[in-house]
Amino acid sequence: MAPPTVLLSDYLQRLRDITHEANDNFASQAAKIRWINSGMLMRDIITKYNRVLKSVAVVAGTDNYDFTTLGDANIFDVIGVYVLYGNLRLLLEPFSFTMLNVKVRQYQPLFRSCPAGWARYGANTIYIAPAPSQAFTMEFDCAKYSSPLVLTTDADTLPYPYTDPVPYYAAYLFKLNERQNDEAQDFLDSFWMACAVATGERTGALRNAYAGDRRFA
Repeated sequence: MAPPTVLLSDYLQRLRDITHEANDNFASQAAKIRWINSGMLMRDIITKYNRVLKSVAVVAGTDNYDFTTLGDANIFDVIGVYVLYGNLRLLLEPFSFTMLNVKVRQYQPLFRSCPAGWARYGANTIYIAPAPSQAFTMEFDCAKYSSPLVLTTDADTLPYPYTDPVPYYAAYLFKLNERQNDEAQDFLDSFWMACAVATGERTGALRNAYAGDRRFA
């Protein structure tokens, strides 16, 4: 049996149930939809389970690429980078930008070879080093935001159990709007608990050898 698909109508019903707001007396449906979409974005940021693998032919001699290069405006993070080298797929080692410069990117003018390391720089830029000596095909394992739900028949990209946190975050925003801070905190706690349950260790999604770095789940 496939995991159930959750529609916007399902999210609205769940939000009304947990806030005891069946008739939209204290917040409109439009406001609830905004809060649900905010809950999906926060879920995506926390869990990074909305993933996409983008294949890009890099430019020889160019060592920095922003997320628009990857061809998806919803990408907000890169989790891993690979280079296809002959019949091999090689994982680039992750660094801070400072350590990338110290260990791999120290030569000026830029030394060109097969990239071996990468680093985030700012909000949406990736540096790879050494600078590619040719137009290697590289794969970027990315986390992305879900597209907003508009129609009640629109479905969340992710299946259950990754849908569980969303209505709790929406309820948290609803209670903040009502200035009911204690109840808001309860719903925020429930959101974090649902995220923890959804992202518990899964077979095939275990930490790798990079010191337990969650980016490499």
